[in-house]
Amino acid sequence: MTTIRNTLLQATRTISGHVSQAKADLAVAEERALTGLKAQRPSDLPEGWYDAHALRAAIADQQSWTDNASRGSSILNTVESTLGSASDLLKVARERAVQGASETLATDERVTMAVEIDALRGQLLTLGNTQINGRYLFAGEAYDQPAFDAAGAYMGTTDVPTVMVGANRFIDNGFDGGEVFQGSVDAFQVLTDLADAMRADDAPGVAALLGDLDTALGQLIEGRQKVGYLTQDNADARAVAESMSVVFEERLNDVIGVDPVQAYSDLANLKTAYESTLQVSAGVLNGASLFNFLR
Repeated sequence: MTTIRNTLLQATRTISGHVSQAKADLAVAEERALTGLKAQRPSDLPEGWYDAHALRAAIADQQSWTDNASRGSSILNTVESTLGSASDLLKVARERAVQGASETLATDERVTMAVEIDALRGQLLTLGNTQINGRYLFAGEAYDQPAFDAAGAYMGTTDVPTVMVGANRFIDNGFDGGEVFQGSVDAFQVLTDLADAMRADDAPGVAALLGDLDTALGQLIEGRQKVGYLTQDNADARAVAESMSVVFEERLNDVIGVDPVQAYSDLANLKTAYESTLQVSAGVLNGASLFNFLR
């Protein structure tokens, strides 16, 4: 009887082991079917976990670069629009200068134009201090303060901030307002001089400022061209980051992803196997209980 009891005990332990293993396999299959992943922790996929970690890091980098490029696009679009408005102001000022240079223009008309030129200068100064959420776009790296003071003096820096939009790839997201508005010609000073000449009824003096107005306008146009190049570079960087993110996602799925159809098929098979194991286990355990009762 001792031999039979030992045999039954061995069988019971074996069946219990099968039940535990079947339950564990079923839990893994359920997790894979629900998450779509073959690995949730290093022990699930020791040979591929390092690759999965590296791919996740690469995906995170691409997302950061995409976000940076998106914010950069907003800044660049605002700068381009601002410089466009500034150019329009100088074009109006030049038109008034052409009119004011005419010897046939009446004194009071020049005085009226002087008031208009003063207003244009004020608007240009406001454009030079354009900001987004407290970030002054033309102040260089000193973007937490206005780029220009009330007198038109530049308060920013010549160095400009950049944002990372790719591996070793950076895009300017701030500008040296001194270069844009006060390069070889100070646009604010030109408008001040133009208004003064108008008020003085100085037609030759007004005519003499036409060249400076053209130069100031050229500086703004050149600035817009630079922004255009940066906008294209930024868009290209964003497209690359978005494309590489897709590539890395696909590679990650190859490493840790599962086929949904196969996952649910495996789950169904393991559920059947688990239920069969439970039935066999119940039969063996009932037999062991009956034996113990009869002995």
